[in-house]
Amino acid sequence: MTRISPPDTRPPDGCWRGTFAYHGESDGRPLTVELAFSEGRIEADGHDADGEYHVEGSWQPATRVARWRKRYRGGGTTLYHGAWEPVGRLLTGRWKLLDDDTRGGFTLSPDLDAPAARDARPSPRTARADLHLAVFDGDRETRASLAADKTLSRVVEATRRERDPWAERRRLSMTGVRLTPTVAPALHALVARAAATLGVGAAIDVVCVLEATPMAFVLRGDDGRVTLGFSGWTLERLSDPELLFVIGHELGHVVFEHDLLPPAVVEAAREAPSVAPLTVMRLMAWLRYAEVSADRLGLLCCGDVRVALGALFKVSSGLSSARYTIDAAAAQAIFEAAHAEWNGAETDDWYATHPFAPLRLRGLALFARSTTYHRLAGVVGGDLDEAAMEAETRALMAMMEPSFLHEDASTAREARAFVALGGAHVAMADARVTRAEREALDALFARARCVGDLDEALAARPDARRERLCALADVLCVRLPLARRLRLLEDLAVIARADKRIDARERDALSDLAFLLDVDADYVDAVLDGARGAMD
Repeated sequence: MTRISPPDTRPPDGCWRGTFAYHGESDGRPLTVELAFSEGRIEADGHDADGEYHVEGSWQPATRVARWRKRYRGGGTTLYHGAWEPVGRLLTGRWKLLDDDTRGGFTLSPDLDAPAARDARPSPRTARADLHLAVFDGDRETRASLAADKTLSRVVEATRRERDPWAERRRLSMTGVRLTPTVAPALHALVARAAATLGVGAAIDVVCVLEATPMAFVLRGDDGRVTLGFSGWTLERLSDPELLFVIGHELGHVVFEHDLLPPAVVEAAREAPSVAPLTVMRLMAWLRYAEVSADRLGLLCCGDVRVALGALFKVSSGLSSARYTIDAAAAQAIFEAAHAEWNGAETDDWYATHPFAPLRLRGLALFARSTTYHRLAGVVGGDLDEAAMEAETRALMAMMEPSFLHEDASTAREARAFVALGGAHVAMADARVTRAEREALDALFARARCVGDLDEALAARPDARRERLCALADVLCVRLPLARRLRLLEDLAVIARADKRIDARERDALSDLAFLLDVDADYVDAVLDGARGAMD
């Protein structure tokens, strides 16, 4: 008779991550510890944000009970007493400070990474210090540009003053279910692991909302407390490693402070007549860039590009069955199929808050190949340097955005000439040029690097100026996308509102230029009426 050996129920060696709570509190805080198990003993060395430590204790295979001391080199010892549950892969128990009454509970689970990758991973402090390297260049640059926009800044500030920071949290407490560490210990262990990797020290609440579609979100109150929200679909359909990617993505928004422009601010900016339409387009483009940056931190947390791509594929398609698999090659094929059908961005694309799935999958695969990702993960590798990775990602994002963000060198000269003559055309609409208009024209010529003399442009015969504008517009309508032509009109609108008064003849002049550029006249009204609101 063949004896079947019982399965090995000994806890795995290596890094364990989870949460601990003080006695009387339900809120978990990140906990990380190195543990190595042998027959009857536990012993390991490690380091965390508090310094280097040594672990020693006992392990009882029969009862699956573990006891150990975690002693820091600089002083301070914590006692742990817990029980290992192999099925749920959880080690739960109590802790107490040596020679102190401070105590509480803890939950730990083994790290999901392979040992080699785990051993090479930097400490949370090191990772947090380097996380700026993961920010997509478009995210950083566009955010700086938006911050310099005084009109948008006023709208943002006004919206923040009117916003109730507790309203959303109260609503979630009534419509959702808060998942405490007791109710969802494995989920809190994943949250603690991601928080430790990214260096997020804030208290984190977890909420599940009744939603049958993929969804996750993050909120941060004025007190710094973070709320992670998930739909039931997300928690039920994603594996633990995939959830780790999603959690890392959402916490990435906190790390990079993307939540400083919450949905209420974005909506207010879209509705404010004082905010120029192209500024709104830049704002929406920035939201998409922010998703790229957050995806990168999600990958850093889960540590496996195939897992990260699988999570993105599931939440983008709604397909969660094991029959569907994806890797970098499959992501590239999905992107190429979409690219083959691409006819250029449409107006609706400009206002999307998230990149289209094929672009997002491709962008994440590019980051996984980069030397930047490998540096952040603490391992050697990467066949794509920082500059090449960012350039390819920019090209991906440009497929959805107003193309005025990318100057076309082949038409730069014609565009500058059109701005110069168009500015003179608007300024001369009422047969005179005020001092304010002259100053605005000087600034416009300098900023647009216009070729030619301003006085010469102003002195030109109206019919000659219009004939030249028609010739330039014929070129621009063919070579410049609509969004870039909109930007030209926005620049020229500066002249019409230079003296704080918009003359009907100036409006007509801008409408003429819009006609030449094949732009709807309603756009002129939107730009000028928005300017009027700003002046009021």
